[in-house]
Amino acid sequence: MTLAAALSLPLMAGAEPFPARDLLIFLASSVIVVTLVINGLTLPLLIRWLGVTGDDVNERDERAARIAAAHAAIAELRSRMDHQDFAPDRDFSMRLISEYQRRVREVKAEEGEEAEDLLPRIASEREIRLAAVGAERAELLSLRDNRRINEQALFVIQRELDYIEAALLAPVQRVGAHG
Repeated sequence: MTLAAALSLPLMAGAEPFPARDLLIFLASSVIVVTLVINGLTLPLLIRWLGVTGDDVNERDERAARIAAAHAAIAELRSRMDHQDFAPDRDFSMRLISEYQRRVREVKAEEGEEAEDLLPRIASEREIRLAAVGAERAELLSLRDNRRINEQALFVIQRELDYIEAALLAPVQRVGAHG
């Protein structure tokens, strides 16, 4: 508002330039910049000094929901395995169960329920998975550049990689924020 008011001053006051218009605009801009800088630098320090912390209720609820959903998926997969006669289907179900169990371990590690040595391993596994996704992206671009696939195929597979990458990055950010 302050800068808008200063800028709304007319350039001319009759035949003469508006007196001190440039000075008013400079002062308004300076006040805004100084206010933002002081607040930007002191607010985090004040928050730390006062010991203000966020409400962890939503994060706890999210972790509990992730664990419950994973356990439900594991139970469903195990019940289906009783009726799977085809060995590749059973193998795939076992791999999915292992993946869900890994997710539960990750969420519990974020809560601090498991040993601290699990966090570096989880971060390392994510880094390896992200490297693999990066290699897939590079190969896709090479295939497109060499005209072995078209743009449509590239976009479809890139979207799948985007989902995988988003799933891998989101928990890493939460772990980093708490650890």
